[in-house]
Amino acid sequence: MHIDVRNYLTGLEAVYANDPLGFLWEFAPVHEWWHMERMQGTQQIGFLTFHHLVIKSFGSTFPTGQIPVQPSSIAPFPPVLGTAAGSVTDTASLREFSEDLEGWHNAVHNAVGGRFLDPVRNVYQRIFWQFHLFLDGQFESALTAMGHTFNSYFDQVSESDQRDI
Repeated sequence: MHIDVRNYLTGLEAVYANDPLGFLWEFAPVHEWWHMERMQGTQQIGFLTFHHLVIKSFGSTFPTGQIPVQPSSIAPFPPVLGTAAGSVTDTASLREFSEDLEGWHNAVHNAVGGRFLDPVRNVYQRIFWQFHLFLDGQFESALTAMGHTFNSYFDQVSESDQRDI
């Protein structure tokens, strides 16, 4: 399934080259679907992987090839999470890190509330992308600690591992 999501997002990149708003218009219902599937426990692609693929695809729709915001945390980042990315050594520790990061991520969405809770509308907010770029940076740090790039990780990780990470 993670290959299908990557291919779908790559298709959106091609259709909406230089049209980030068009990309979001098509992506918002997919974002909602992904969240609803996770709530029902049938999600086939993990938290960190899904968001990384989305950020990469959405960023490519801008003329500069990247989302024009600076990554930032909108809530205090727990010190234990701040050091955890550098301690990831394998898929099992990456899964644990992902679970911890997702829990904090969900708490931030709940604390901010309002449109930040709505997966159809929150993708239209700059703060959403700042926050998720920050989270993606944590994922990149964990992959670096494992000695992987995203592509090398994505090519070797199994479907069952993708459900958690």
